[in-house]
Amino acid sequence: GMVTAGVWIWAIALWLLGIFITIEASVYFSLVAFTTLGFGDILLPQNWRLLGGMAAANGLLNMGLLTAMMVEVLRFVRVGQLEVKKRKGRS
Repeated sequence: GMVTAGVWIWAIALWLLGIFITIEASVYFSLVAFTTLGFGDILLPQNWRLLGGMAAANGLLNMGLLTAMMVEVLRFVRVGQLEVKKRKGRS
């Protein structure tokens, strides 16, 4: 959800700025930049290249936030499991 939204926001912004002719190329570039793969088959024009780095940095931060959220959810589930186990041990 969060990563997909980020990719689409970047893609639409790049497309509306006229950097890419098609939305498909814009989404592809955004996805590649967001995941920091950087294939290099589609490049931004020279005067827009800084946006590619910004998209990659944004993607890296979003992946970190997503990882932190997943760890927190797993911790929450595990604490709940331990509480249930503790209650069963008392009865």
